[in-house]
Amino acid sequence: MGGLSVKRPQIAFMPRKRPNEAKLRHQWFAALCPQGAPVPWVEFDGLSRLQVAQTMAESQVFVSLSNDED
Repeated sequence: MGGLSVKRPQIAFMPRKRPNEAKLRHQWFAALCPQGAPVPWVEFDGLSRLQVAQTMAESQVFVSLSNDED
């Protein structure tokens, strides 16, 4: 892995224990930022650590739900 990765217009997220909150934030984003509604949301589900790292590195935005976790 050399060089910088190219950022994709996508939003990465890991819902784990909070899938409903992830869905709600996705809906809020679409409602509050209609021009960004077509931006894909990429879920980390069943990916290896390497795949998660690669997806995070190439995503323009990462939505963290950890502050909501128990």
